[in-house]
Amino acid sequence: MSPTDINTEPCCNFCSAGKKHRKIFVAAPDGRAFICDRCVGTAAQTVIEHAYKDELEGANVDG
Repeated sequence: MSPTDINTEPCCNFCSAGKKHRKIFVAAPDGRAFICDRCVGTAAQTVIEHAYKDELEGANVDG
């Protein structure tokens, strides 16, 4: 992802503090959704946890 080049300062669609963060990224292919640098990190962490949830739970059950 790369920072937007839009003249109107976009707000993050995922948190209420969108403009307070340094970088705003385009979050949708059509360019109508935006995500800030803080939410990008949160989203990545959520995706990672979700992706490995079954493996982690399986390890606990087997162990």
